[in-house]
Amino acid sequence: MLTELKLSNFRIFDDEVTVRFRPITVFIGRNSSGKSSIIKFLLMLQQSIDSGKRQFLSPDGNKVNLGIFEELKNSLTRKKHLRFELSAQSFNHIPGTISEFLVEDIEPNDLLYRTSAKVPYSDETKTGHIEYSLVNTRDDKYFPIAEDVDILGNFTFLDRVSVPPDTVLDEEGSVHLSKESIDRVLQFLFEYEFLDVLSYEIHAIRHLAPVRDDSESKIVDSNPSTAYVGRSGQYTLNHLHRMKTKNEEGYEFILPHLQNVAGLEGITFETSSGDGISVSATNKTTGANVLIGNYGFGVSQCLPIFVQGAIMPPHTLLMVEQPEAQLHPTAQLELGSFYADLWNKRKVASVIETHSDNVLLRLRRLIAKGELSHEDVSVAFFTFDEDNRNMPIIKNLDIGEDGSMQPGLPMEFFGADVIEGLQLGARV
Repeated sequence: MLTELKLSNFRIFDDEVTVRFRPITVFIGRNSSGKSSIIKFLLMLQQSIDSGKRQFLSPDGNKVNLGIFEELKNSLTRKKHLRFELSAQSFNHIPGTISEFLVEDIEPNDLLYRTSAKVPYSDETKTGHIEYSLVNTRDDKYFPIAEDVDILGNFTFLDRVSVPPDTVLDEEGSVHLSKESIDRVLQFLFEYEFLDVLSYEIHAIRHLAPVRDDSESKIVDSNPSTAYVGRSGQYTLNHLHRMKTKNEEGYEFILPHLQNVAGLEGITFETSSGDGISVSATNKTTGANVLIGNYGFGVSQCLPIFVQGAIMPPHTLLMVEQPEAQLHPTAQLELGSFYADLWNKRKVASVIETHSDNVLLRLRRLIAKGELSHEDVSVAFFTFDEDNRNMPIIKNLDIGEDGSMQPGLPMEFFGADVIEGLQLGARV
C-alpha cells in the first residue's frame, strides 16, 4: 500500500511537495491547486509500468494523455529534472530474494519499500540518478539495493544482492559498464524482484474519473476483460451481475450502501433471449422496481464506486475523483461511511478527491465514535503559500481521536454557505 509520494517539477508543482497516504486519504483544495496533478502522476506511473516499454515514464497512453514528456515540467521553472520518491508498505507481495538477505527478525509487514528518481526532461542530458531501498519500519534502518546509479555507467550494488549474470563486482562492490550496457542493466533493474512490490502497488490502483457514465438498463457483453469497472464505470453492471450470480460476498457488502446512499434496496437481473440482461432496482421509498437506467444521475455516479471497491483485493488502492458528484448532501455523508467500511471490512484503501466537506465530516464523526481509527485517515490540503510567491503546497493534516481537525484548513472549507449566511444575517 502506498505510504508517501514526494514530487517536484511536475506540472503545477515546482518545489517539492509531499503527499502522505493512509488507508483513507482525502484530497481537498480549490480548483487548479494540484489535486489532479498528483492523480495524473500516479496514473502516468501506472501506464508506464503496464506498457512494458523501456522508457522510464510514458506520459501518453490509455490512462492519461499529457503530451510529450518535456511538456510535463513546471512552466515557470529553470529546473531540468523531474524528481520523485515513492514509498509503499508491503502486505501482498514479498520477493523471495529479499527475504534471503534480510535479518530474520524482520516481518514482511515491517518492510517499507522506497524508490526515488531524478529524470532529465531533455533527451540531450544523459545523466540521472535512481535509488532503491528497503526500510525496516521498526528502527527506520535502510537496506540499500542500488546506490548512486549514474546512467553514464557506474553502478554500485550491495554485495549480497544479485547483479546481471555477466557482470563482475570489484572489491568495493562496484562495476563499471559501457554505454552499450546501460539499457540492458536498467531493464534488469526494473524487472528485478525487489521492484515487484512497487510495481504491484502502482499496477493495482483502480481509478474512477470525476464523471461516470449514465447507467444502462441492459447488459450485452457479460464478460469484461479485467476486474475493473472502467475509469467511467462502463463495466459496472457486468461486475455487479457476476457478483450476484456467483453469490460473492462483495455483493452483500454493497447492499447497505446502495440503500443509504442511492436509495436502492436491491438489484434484479432478468435474462431476455437474444436481448441481453435487463437490470432493475427497487426504490427504497416507493417500493417500485424500475429499470436502473431510469434512475437519476446519483445512482450512475455512486454505483461504480461501490462495485469497484467490492471487487478489489485487500491492500490495494481505489482512487476516485469527486465521488460526491450528483449526490444530495445527506447521501454525501453516507458516502463517508462507505469508505470507512471499505477499509474496516475489506482492507481496501482509498484516495478521495473531493469538494465535499460532508464526506470528511462523516469520517470525523466515525472517528469520534470509535468506529474508525484516526491513524487510518489523512487529509491532504492543496493550497498556496502566500509568503512564497503563492507556490503550490500540500499540507498533510491529521484528525484527532475526538474527530477534531488539525489546524490548517480555512473556515471556508467547513461551510462557505455558513459564512455567506452570517454575512446575509448581518445585513438583515
